[in-house]
Amino acid sequence: MNCPVCKKSIRKGKLFIGYIHPRCLQSKRTNFTVKEAGTPAEMRQIEKLCLGTYGELDFIEMGRWYDVRKMKNVVAVKDRRVLGFASWKKEEDRLFLLVILTEPEYFRVGIATALLNKIKSIAQNLKVKSIIVPISNDDLISYVFYQKNGFRLSGIDLRLPEKRHGREKKGFWDLPCRDEFYLEYKLP
Repeated sequence: MNCPVCKKSIRKGKLFIGYIHPRCLQSKRTNFTVKEAGTPAEMRQIEKLCLGTYGELDFIEMGRWYDVRKMKNVVAVKDRRVLGFASWKKEEDRLFLLVILTEPEYFRVGIATALLNKIKSIAQNLKVKSIIVPISNDDLISYVFYQKNGFRLSGIDLRLPEKRHGREKKGFWDLPCRDEFYLEYKLP
């Protein structure tokens, strides 16, 4: 596996937060603005980040298809560069959060937390009862992140990646990507 920042090989046992060299992380917090995505340039950056991480822009979750290009998006921006984004959609009495994704070199500087806080604020304004987010079984970092931010396991879709791709795929940490977990945050 190669580091997405420096492109050099990562040896097992030398991993940080899953798949990036510690020296490739930003060493301090950075200034950025969180806002609704609105420009074609921001959408192109969202698409590039999503394709670079997942290799696709549309996902099947909970028996439905979702496409980041057709969802509402919030972005973390610095100097017109999208450092991270969150895609969401209101469905009945809940907000479905498809993904929060950050540029790898900006991990652990508060971007994902700021994006999640914006999503929680949007959910409160929409007066929904909960936020639902899917994560695959190999995405241990997201599982920990959402648990630390008040989400709880609410469901599982067995063999979803196999249903989507016709086979089991290798995921983060060289784990087989087999199942999809659904986490829920209940709003007060």
